[in-house]
Amino acid sequence: MPDLPTPRVIATVAAMLGGLALGSVMRLVALRSAEPDVAARRRASLKTWWLLALLLTLAIGFGRIGVALLLLFACVLAFREYARITGLDRSDRPGTAVVYGGTVVHVAQLASGCDFGWLPVAMLLILGALKAASGKTQNYLRTVAGLFWGWTVFAYAPLHALRLYLLPERVFGVAGPSGALLCLLILTVSNDIGQALIGRRIGRRRIAPTVSPRKTWEGFLGGIVVTALLCLVLLPILTALGPTTPPLPSGITPSLLGALLGSLLAVSGFFGDINVSAIKREAGVKDGSRLLPGQGGVIDRIDSLTFTAPVFYYSLRWLGER
Repeated sequence: MPDLPTPRVIATVAAMLGGLALGSVMRLVALRSAEPDVAARRRASLKTWWLLALLLTLAIGFGRIGVALLLLFACVLAFREYARITGLDRSDRPGTAVVYGGTVVHVAQLASGCDFGWLPVAMLLILGALKAASGKTQNYLRTVAGLFWGWTVFAYAPLHALRLYLLPERVFGVAGPSGALLCLLILTVSNDIGQALIGRRIGRRRIAPTVSPRKTWEGFLGGIVVTALLCLVLLPILTALGPTTPPLPSGITPSLLGALLGSLLAVSGFFGDINVSAIKREAGVKDGSRLLPGQGGVIDRIDSLTFTAPVFYYSLRWLGER
């Protein structure tokens, strides 16, 4: 299966950019009556969305290698932000260097079509051995666990999006592996936006006030509905999970599969979001950094993906192996 974008992927990307353009115009018109500081933040956020959309378009245009480079860049920056706000970049520089090296190795082997199942174990052993050999036992467990946890969340987990290129051809359909990747990213972002907008409009009951005060039950449930409906539309277009889907468990129709998978991604995206929020709460920061104007840092942008990427990958893998 070729890695380069197929006509369906190209059409979906064009529709995505068109939707972003329409949304941008509507947002700019609405901001004409907003407070100056609010308008400035919203405009900065729009610029960031355009930057991310264009980077994704460019990466998909180069196939697996382009996607690998984009994800490597995102994972390295995300772990860098995590290490900075937790102090690991100062307390254990050799350990953070190992994490960066392990991330490069992981991306390189996935981009080459391999999947080293032993890499997480190797990372844990190397980080533990390196810290023990330094002779510094103070905060040993906290440091080693923090480094390994950070690598797992901000590199190993989101890189399941790159693993989609290693799945059997029967789950892709005519859209190819880039279609599955695009499906994952659109559903993840749509869930984030849906939960935020619905929660802002009608949200009253806070779901995790001490971790993420803006999260509400109304936004959470609304995000599930939005993502489930969108999944019903996208799965037959960007994967083989439609009328000609691989064999499904008894009683599971393609439509029910789309609703279930969309709901599962919405729930996992929510927990990915508040998982990163909990890190920031403990560190006493609002955003991972100011790298993405109007949206915070990279960890603020890929928080949901840290959970949705593994869920989507293993769901498609399970369906492809039936």
